[in-house]
Amino acid sequence: MHNFAIAPQALIAFCQRGGHSTSAGTLAANDAADERIPVGRRNAELFKRACVLRRAGMQEEEIGVALHSLNLRLCETALDVNEVRKIARSAANQASPVPSDVPQSSRAERRAFNLKANTADRLFAGTPKQVGWLVHRVFPRGKVVVVASPPGVGKSMLALYLALQLTLPPGPTAFDDVRVCFGGRVESRGCTVIISAEDDLEEMHRRLHALAGGRPMPERLHVASLPDQGHLCVIEGDPRKGMQATAAWLALKEEILGLDEVVLIVVDTLQAVSTGDLNAAEIAQSMMNEFTDLAARTGATVMVLHHFNKDKATDKGGPMAGSNAMDAIRGSSAIVGSARAAYGLYPHPHGREVCEKLGRDYAENSVVVGRIVKANGDARRDETIYIRNEAGLLEDCTHEFLRLQRDDNALLEQELLDEIAKAYGEGKPYAASSTSVNGLHKRRHDMPLQFNDLSAKWFAEHAKALMNAGKVKLIRIGPGSQYIPADATPAETSDAKAIGTEESTVQGKRAVDKKTAKRTKARQTGGRE
Repeated sequence: MHNFAIAPQALIAFCQRGGHSTSAGTLAANDAADERIPVGRRNAELFKRACVLRRAGMQEEEIGVALHSLNLRLCETALDVNEVRKIARSAANQASPVPSDVPQSSRAERRAFNLKANTADRLFAGTPKQVGWLVHRVFPRGKVVVVASPPGVGKSMLALYLALQLTLPPGPTAFDDVRVCFGGRVESRGCTVIISAEDDLEEMHRRLHALAGGRPMPERLHVASLPDQGHLCVIEGDPRKGMQATAAWLALKEEILGLDEVVLIVVDTLQAVSTGDLNAAEIAQSMMNEFTDLAARTGATVMVLHHFNKDKATDKGGPMAGSNAMDAIRGSSAIVGSARAAYGLYPHPHGREVCEKLGRDYAENSVVVGRIVKANGDARRDETIYIRNEAGLLEDCTHEFLRLQRDDNALLEQELLDEIAKAYGEGKPYAASSTSVNGLHKRRHDMPLQFNDLSAKWFAEHAKALMNAGKVKLIRIGPGSQYIPADATPAETSDAKAIGTEESTVQGKRAVDKKTAKRTKARQTGGRE
């Protein structure tokens, strides 16, 4: 749908009389009275009318034409034409049509996907866009992610801490240098929206004050406290007859769309904004569709906080079994299936021993394991160890614990990964050959002191381990290969070819020197070796 045509009179009349449904008749009465739609209600009202048209059997293009006419005629300030298109597309994708109301011949003439035009050579020309990360290799931008845990573990505080890292202005605090949360590097700054369905403003104030460490509250952190402002459900209706977004949710969505540079939207919690049984696929899928639409339209990460099934979360075969963690997330599989990534937080099975190693007092459920339990695409696969502090925040204690465990190889391996990524980012990637002047062992003195006395065998073994874990990959440059981070592409390093050429030159010189030495020896021995 590139440009809106003028709506035919029959289609406008259909909108005014409400098509074939009683709810549409109510809309027609409003239209006939020429009631103006104020700012703040435009998305909700137009979406409501669009769903009526969709259930009457209309397709996206026809809905768009009708909405365009209604937008110009009824809205006090007309919505942008691109916004009208998005509303039409959203209604066409979510509302269920009623086949009996539409002639077969009419339905056969409509095109839903425009497959003739959507060919790979047109859709996928050039180099694909790199993944934009909110938290590197943990939470992608513009997607829905789920963070799940048993109740009381600390996911809400961790989400608030991430919100502060995204929104606090520069200053002399830990938020400004290397910002880390959920086990990864925070790579964005911008507006954050917290939709709190459980905590009121007073509780939010206490939590944010404890986390900010005396810093002024950020102006780019926006809060919708449903206990204070009125509870809302995201969707409503009968799963058998069709679910649709509520007017309250659509109004909130329009306010979010009106903010600039939104990078994170937190929904705390999914159950608290649901309309019914989340085990029902129709309900769960409809809710996740709304969040997916919001993520796509804002380019922000929509983080949905949710719970593990209580029985599975405490069972020996539950999250601690690793592969079962994703299945332990409560509700229909549509919840996890619709999310781009899912992150699990659950009590550490040996929390008391962890506290003893770190010299801290142990409390029930105070030691927590965090890791990605589902990801579509590249993602970190290691575990993060957290300990809850006095403010209630889960502090990342992974490196500290590994050092005290004297698990030097595990820690050094992680630090080696950091060095490979750093060298790659500086345009000086390490060569895979152990004899190359650019190899890990030859350049070990460019690394921190702990690497200086390690053998070539150690570097080869642990570089291979990082490759097997999917954290490092090889690219071939000329006759040699180089180590680069798993999420990197050769095009990102402009000097890669030059470094490869240098390595090739060194190797070539060595080969020539060997041949020369061999010929000299042959002459000296009369041809005998």
